[in-house]
Amino acid sequence: MGGYLDERNCDEVFSMMSQVVKNIDEGRLKMKGYCPIVTDLALKKKATRVFMCYTRKWLCIGLYIVFGGESLLLKEDRNSEQDDLLLKMIIERQFFSHIGLAKSYSYNKLVEGLYRPGYYEALGNIILKRFLLFVLILDRAKSQSALPLKYGIDGIDGGSPPLFCCQSNIKSSRQVICEFLSEVMHGEGDLLSHLAIVGYKVTYQQLPLAEYNFRITSLFEDLQDGLRLGRAIQLLQSDASIVSKLMAPSDNSKKSLHNCGVAMQYLKKAGVPLSDKDGVIIVAEDVLNGDKELTLSILWNMFVYLQIPLLINKTLLADEIASVKGCDMSIRNIVHILNYVVQYSLQAIGEKFGIKVDDFSSMVDGKALKCLVDFYFGDEPHGCNIFEVVPHHLYGF
Repeated sequence: MGGYLDERNCDEVFSMMSQVVKNIDEGRLKMKGYCPIVTDLALKKKATRVFMCYTRKWLCIGLYIVFGGESLLLKEDRNSEQDDLLLKMIIERQFFSHIGLAKSYSYNKLVEGLYRPGYYEALGNIILKRFLLFVLILDRAKSQSALPLKYGIDGIDGGSPPLFCCQSNIKSSRQVICEFLSEVMHGEGDLLSHLAIVGYKVTYQQLPLAEYNFRITSLFEDLQDGLRLGRAIQLLQSDASIVSKLMAPSDNSKKSLHNCGVAMQYLKKAGVPLSDKDGVIIVAEDVLNGDKELTLSILWNMFVYLQIPLLINKTLLADEIASVKGCDMSIRNIVHILNYVVQYSLQAIGEKFGIKVDDFSSMVDGKALKCLVDFYFGDEPHGCNIFEVVPHHLYGF
């Protein structure tokens, strides 16, 4: 257990389980006398499904700590269906039975399944101890290794893999306890409150963002909930504070509008223009409604103002333009023209060939583009006018 929990958490687990075991042994916390989680096949199947709500890696760690067996931790390259079948078999044969207890309560060692009175009650106590230990260990191990929200999204930006499967309805340790024990405990009303009284507390709650699929398949539709846009801003700005302000899952338009609004606020704060080339103001509703032109405009502005500064080495760019123009170009002059960096480079190269480049529309006839290609890849001297020797139809479009 020490390999997955620090000393403080180990001490906490031992302290909690000592109190829990004491209450179970004294009969203040127990299952129903006939141990329905074993004798009732429907409840046993339900309990197995609860275990399978954990992701395979965490389930293996929990079973390894409770039962031992190094082979449980060496399952990376095996078939997932075979893994699931094996884990279910381990749960049914190890978690819901006890060989030593069965032998001591057996009427006849040659006849399996016949036990003296008290067997199922004792088995229920053992299963209860195992289960509460299992849940507590994984709760503390995941909480310890999780990435705090202020630093990013757990499992994506760091931390550890999700504790629960994405397709599972269970997303917290408290839910696990309720689902597993709700129908099998004796004389319990609010089980979680009873456990809290004896000092047993679990706190882990898996956040929806940890299992959100940020992959984009349909650009305008996928950006409408604001989550992917917020994620892009987080990565470009290296600012995880936006994550805590996003609402996930964004399963209605109100939440999506909130997320888009948060994204716009962060873009404005970062100095990204919230308007298109014609001066039309872009608001959160435009992204929410999937307006293609305005959505593309905001994405382009993000690229120019947030992405380009990360891609371009300003010192090298200043040196390159200075080399082309034959004069000094300070980094300070480069910084404020990053929005026009390609255009500015074309202007500098165009001057070498006697071609005037006002803006990107100057590239329509192909002359400016031919200058760029010839300057970096051509064999002609940089001082000559290539358009005197190259026919117009070779560089036009």
